[in-house]
Amino acid sequence: AGPDYSADPENQFAKCRAAAKLGLRFAVQCPQPDEIKVAPVAGDEVSKDLHPLNDRPQRMAALPEVKLREHVRAWMDRFLLDPELDAAVVAWAVTPEELRPWKQEEVAYLAIFSDEIQRHDPRHRPVFMYEPNHRTAQDLAATRGATSALLMGLYTSLYGWTPRRAVRINWAMDQILKEADASGRLPVAGLELSQDLPGFSEKEIAAEPAKAEQLSTLIQNDVWLALARGAKAIQVWSWHEARPKYTTNIRQVAAYAKAMQALTGSADLQKPFLFGERRNDLRLAIAGGKEPMLAAGPADAVAKDGWIKAGQWPAVRLVNLALDGSRTLLLVNSGTEPVEAIVSGFPAGWRYTAVVSVAGAVAKPHPDNPASALAVSLPPFGVWMVLNIAQPGMP
Repeated sequence: AGPDYSADPENQFAKCRAAAKLGLRFAVQCPQPDEIKVAPVAGDEVSKDLHPLNDRPQRMAALPEVKLREHVRAWMDRFLLDPELDAAVVAWAVTPEELRPWKQEEVAYLAIFSDEIQRHDPRHRPVFMYEPNHRTAQDLAATRGATSALLMGLYTSLYGWTPRRAVRINWAMDQILKEADASGRLPVAGLELSQDLPGFSEKEIAAEPAKAEQLSTLIQNDVWLALARGAKAIQVWSWHEARPKYTTNIRQVAAYAKAMQALTGSADLQKPFLFGERRNDLRLAIAGGKEPMLAAGPADAVAKDGWIKAGQWPAVRLVNLALDGSRTLLLVNSGTEPVEAIVSGFPAGWRYTAVVSVAGAVAKPHPDNPASALAVSLPPFGVWMVLNIAQPGMP
């Protein structure tokens, strides 16, 4: 859970304590100093208005480093010196978020803020700053050395039943992974929970009840695609049930929960994604021989995410993870057309247990080669995942 954006710090302490009692971990939002947040006026009074953004770099540069470090330590101590809160903290978030990589003062502020967090936390938990959806790998490189977790938005709520969702996720994961691979930072996918998807309001679901399951399918697909691309963590931003144009909040929460329960349930599927080694000794083919692709091009410049000028990604992803003498296979179809996927290369005697099926995805031995190939039927936005329980001959 968290971070919390409440202006009242007591709310954050209360929510962290509530998370602890539920057995959840909590990401703590470290507030910015008042010298950055507000503007002085005549006399000793302080304005309640946020200071204009274009004046923020100068304010950051004027704030003495020792004072910034004292501010960070004082806030952290509210959690570190309380055993219940300290046990619940999983990460620290820097504010202001979305600091601009082209502003030297903002990058320097982030470096000091993050450095003090890492110095002051005896458990050295991850430090992150929310990066907005349009940041490129070059932009993300500006925070290298400051944050240990690289979290950027992969927001898809502008899109409903369209492969454009996967274009957004693939483009963003390209940026995140390029920088994470170069810096060693933890790649984190920031998914969204803040408004109805187009075509999927509560009113539209009431008129077409089948849309309830479609909505769940879309959100689950977002999660599994981000993991298939290489995300090591997922954060879902920014749940508040009172947001305007948001009638399906509980449905969306339930969809995210399905994926999270699969990851953290009895099969413990998070382990292969965190620690497994990606292998390429299995082959993926599409029945009929035509591989569906997702693409972005010049026509997308009119979209709200028009910074994706060009790109092409496969609509179907196969992830093949080896860990502790076992394999985990994940197949994700992020297109609006059903796909018959053929996975081949299994040694004789290989057996598996299906653990995830989204949208009714199913598999059976391939009729032409039942001992070493599977035919997987992937509906639109379908996901299928297995664990193998015996794999003679597969290292």
